[in-house]
Amino acid sequence: MDENNNALKPPATLIDGCILASWIHYDPDQPRQVKSRSDILNAVFMRFSEGSYPRGTDTALATIKGDETWGDIYKEWFTNFNVGNGDYQVLIGTRLASLITDNIVMRDNFEDGFYKLVSPLSKQNIESVKNITLLIPQQGLKIPDLRLD
Repeated sequence: MDENNNALKPPATLIDGCILASWIHYDPDQPRQVKSRSDILNAVFMRFSEGSYPRGTDTALATIKGDETWGDIYKEWFTNFNVGNGDYQVLIGTRLASLITDNIVMRDNFEDGFYKLVSPLSKQNIESVKNITLLIPQQGLKIPDLRLD
């Protein structure tokens, strides 16, 4: 909790990186690369709870050593992940809206509640996203804004 009794929330850049990483670790059988809100919520959940994405890809060093996960660091924010209007889902929705405003992600034209990248991430952008999502979890970490070209 902070001085105003609000649950501590992870840095926006970390959430953005986790959201975008769901497109890096995609299912090759899904060529359109369309993600549902549920897919995105689950991808961030896996990163925060287990320290990796499905199939153990891009596992953070801390997770390998058994140290804290981001979910442990931001426990009060993270524990209500399955509550529709809880802090977890509201923050993910806010970050998705920001990525839409920044013209990185867009709503899918065909299905409500589905999202896709405006354009594929460059190799440099993929490395930036991976570097953010592989940070060793620690409270108070100042993460610079994610700059995508």
